[in-house]
Amino acid sequence: AGAIVYTLPAPKIGMRFRVYLTDAQDVDINAAASTQILVLTNATGDAISSAGAIGNSIELVALSATTWGAFATSGTWTDVN
Repeated sequence: AGAIVYTLPAPKIGMRFRVYLTDAQDVDINAAASTQILVLTNATGDAISSAGAIGNSIELVALSATTWGAFATSGTWTDVN
């Protein structure tokens, strides 16, 4: 099966988004246009991708109207754009 793809909504401070892999499947998380997932990406609109391993997890928290911060990551998450 192909990757599961999520597109984040426009961030509002304090909003949270969590993913936990219970199956060995790639998960891609896309940032909305003009927003960025800090530290894990190098540009606005970039997506992150899991390594597809059971137990990989991530929690993203909206830090501003344009940024998400990656917290509580487990496993490998990489910039795919």
